[in-house]
Amino acid sequence: MISFDDFCREQPCYWNEDQKCTGGSYCDSCEHQPADDDKPNGKKDPVKIDWRKEYGMTVPYCPSCGEMAYGTERCKFCGQKFIQEEGPKEKTEIFGATENEDGILVCDKCGNYDSMQMISHLDGQDFFDFTYRCGGCGNAITVRTFRDGWI
Repeated sequence: MISFDDFCREQPCYWNEDQKCTGGSYCDSCEHQPADDDKPNGKKDPVKIDWRKEYGMTVPYCPSCGEMAYGTERCKFCGQKFIQEEGPKEKTEIFGATENEDGILVCDKCGNYDSMQMISHLDGQDFFDFTYRCGGCGNAITVRTFRDGWI
């Protein structure tokens, strides 16, 4: 069976189709990647980011080339600059745990913070949930994020 990295190395390079991919599809660190201003939309006027719901979070997409932008300043693939604005607002509630100052969930029952197992994900119309089980006591912990204005 062929490994993922070997499979990627048999594909053409995103930046130079005459070359095989040598970076395992890590296009950001590819030696063939042109400077941002030399990409197809690198010198065009800035546009608004297209925010989409994907992978349980809001993700910036480039409206010029349709690729995931991998940043909020300019598109990694076509070089399009973006108008700097705040992303969509989200409100998060946590049940069964609290979040410490480092953003780590701490179980309300036993104080455990180092072993949480994800047990389910629910993608509702106005929210999405991640449910975890505490490794210390088995307590169910739910992190619910409400969407606001981007559905």
